[in-house]
Amino acid sequence: MTTTLFLVRHGQTTLNAEQRFRGRRDPSLDSHGVRQAQAAARQLAAANPEVVHASPLRRAVETARPIADLAGTDVSVPDLVDLDYGAWEGLTAGEAEQWGPAVYVVSHRSPPSPTPRR
Repeated sequence: MTTTLFLVRHGQTTLNAEQRFRGRRDPSLDSHGVRQAQAAARQLAAANPEVVHASPLRRAVETARPIADLAGTDVSVPDLVDLDYGAWEGLTAGEAEQWGPAVYVVSHRSPPSPTPRR
């Protein structure tokens, strides 16, 4: 028996569109992200997934739900969460670099690094 695993990144949120660190912030998908989730569901429908897992973050569940609906299954929500960007959440890369240039350089040279804190 062969198992196939499909990895689907969550659809766009306003924070993605603004290129801001999201981490554990929990925005909903924006209208473009909803369309992306629906397109992913249509593409995966032929594969007929048996299980659909998603992070408990809203953007992940909202992306997974159309896939699960077309597959006739539920969304399983194990404890899979994004990195915690701490004080950087909601900031752009430029803003994070201005806030703490040394921490920014280290974190991008060898991720994952400790969570940035003020």
